[in-house]
Formats: sequence, structure tokens, C-alpha cells
Amino acid sequence: MIEICSSFQISSGDIKPLATLLQEANEGLSDLNLSYEMLLEEYRKEKTQAEKLALELQTANDNLSKANLKLKEAADHDYLTGLYNRRFLLDFVDQEVHRVERYGENFSIMIFDVDFFKKVNDSYGHQNGDLVLKAISAKATELIRSTDLLARYGGEEFVMVMPQTELQGAAVIAERLRKAIEGMDLPIDGQMLKTTVSIGVAAWRPDSKKKTIARLFDQADQALYDAKNSGRNRVVASNQG
Repeated sequence: MIEICSSFQISSGDIKPLATLLQEANEGLSDLNLSYEMLLEEYRKEKTQAEKLALELQTANDNLSKANLKLKEAADHDYLTGLYNRRFLLDFVDQEVHRVERYGENFSIMIFDVDFFKKVNDSYGHQNGDLVLKAISAKATELIRSTDLLARYGGEEFVMVMPQTELQGAAVIAERLRKAIEGMDLPIDGQMLKTTVSIGVAAWRPDSKKKTIARLFDQADQALYDAKNSGRNRVVASNQG
């Protein structure tokens, strides 16, 4: 080392011994390794925290989606019977009208309500009246086809929409429903209550002239009114186009 320094005219006093240089280099490497380990540990902590936050965010989003779904279900369904409500019903009928106009098909609706329901409420109370409505809703739900829609129209009135169904076929379905409800036994206050429904049916055909949704419901309502006036517990189909 001294000879090399002499060749380059460098004072050997300015050069640290090799052992010292190696020691300093090792210390430097140790410091670097320590810094790397600290950075790696910090990275692991931040990664764990980020994964935790991502999981919390996903859970929050899932909970929000579930909450939104529940809100939508609540907005679309009747609180008492669990059936679709009037607003959803009218939207569905509007879609059916557009489908009929596009594809030239038919659809029908029936409106039915509970006969002498006021007497049920007056004799057994509104809570038992609600049980009657729930029982009728459940029975009607058992009978509907997968393409049909059942809704509570208001009070003791219900509506069933039957896509791709002509008036005659709808009347057959209505009669099946009437018989099923007539055959029910409802346990109310320790006794078996019998109840019936009256049903009005109307159809929307591709050749219906100047038909509106309001007109369709008016025709079904009129048929229901005729069923009530002709003795109740029966089906009347509207013959109006």
C-alpha cells in the first residue's frame, strides 16, 4: 500500500488501513440492512392497514347494497300482505301495454275483493280482518302462474295481472281462485270463519280501440260491481273491447 501511495505521490497518512475500511463498509452495510428491514416492516404495516380498510369498505358497500335492496322491496310491496303495491302494479301494467302493442299479444286483469269485509272488521276487529286479508293473499299467491303479478290494490281489493292471457282464459283462472278462497277455513277467535270474494275480469287486446289503462281498470271495476250486485261470490267478465 505504501509503495502504491508513493507511485501516486499520495501521503500514506491519508489512507485508512484496510481493516478499518472493511469495518466501516460492514457497518455501512449493517445500517443499510437495518434501514431496509425498517422500510419492509413499515410496508407490511401499511399493506395490512390498506387491506383492512379495503375489507371494511367492501363490507360497508355490501351493507349499503342490502339496505338499498330492502328499501326498494319496501317501496314496491304492501306492508301488510307482502304483495306488490298499487304503484308497482301500475308500472307493470304500463309495461304490459307496451309489450302488447309491440308484439300483438293479449293480457288480462282481474280485480277481486272480500265479500262483506266490513262485517268481518265490525264483528271480529281490524286485527282479525288483517288476518283474513293475509290468508287470502297467501291463497292467491299459491295459485298464480310464474308470469302473473298479484298486488294489493287498496283496502280489501286485489288485482292480478295475467300476461298473454285472453278474457276467457282469465275468467277460468278467476273461477279457480274464487273456489279456492270459498273452500278456505280461517281460524278466528276460536272458530272457523268462511269468506268469499267477488271478481271482475277485463282484457286488453291488440285490436282494442282507444283503450287506456284507466279504461281497462274501469271495465274490471264494473264487472266486479256486477258480480257484487248479482249475489257476490262469483266471477263476471267484461264483454267490452
